[in-house]
Amino acid sequence: MLLPYWMLAIFNTTMFRDMSYSVGLRISKPNEVEASPMYQGCGDTKICIGYPSGCVKKNSCKAFAASYQKDGKYLFEMHSAPNAAYIATALSFDRKMGDDSAMECVKEGSDVKVYSSYTIRQSGTYDAIRYGIPQDIIRLQSGKSDENGISCVIERDESSVVDGKTFDLKSGRFYLLMATGSKVKTDRVQIHNLGHAISQKTLNAYV
Repeated sequence: MLLPYWMLAIFNTTMFRDMSYSVGLRISKPNEVEASPMYQGCGDTKICIGYPSGCVKKNSCKAFAASYQKDGKYLFEMHSAPNAAYIATALSFDRKMGDDSAMECVKEGSDVKVYSSYTIRQSGTYDAIRYGIPQDIIRLQSGKSDENGISCVIERDESSVVDGKTFDLKSGRFYLLMATGSKVKTDRVQIHNLGHAISQKTLNAYV
């Protein structure tokens, strides 16, 4: 016996609904966007900061940095905007730029290079110097540069001495700073004209 069209429509709709419940089928809402994996664990197992302000909660950062531990390693993850020449993060004692141990991910051709630097204030301006700063305290775990920007993960020694100051990650008493810009020189990064961010809490609040 052939069923009328309206009865077939009701039957098919009911059966699809029942099947979706029975097999746990997830039906996405229109325009629903999955959160990027880089935001997973933020505020729980890792400290995350980003630009513009408030973007981490909205999963909408143009520039992003995170610090966390994995398999006994101290890792720093960074993601920049498409037009960035560098993105960097730094360990700060006081939430202010200056006397900070920085880690830079710099676009060099199609590659990403990492550098250790130290922020200073001179003649009323800030700078990040590499000369005389130990480079073997950080290692590039992964990095890429493409049309989406710079992405990198850096591993850092648990304890290191930079410009006579000890940066002991086990103590976790540092604030996390992030800066990104569109210009670099051969021996240093330049002004962070694409954004910056500072954590509200020290690293030990998350480890």
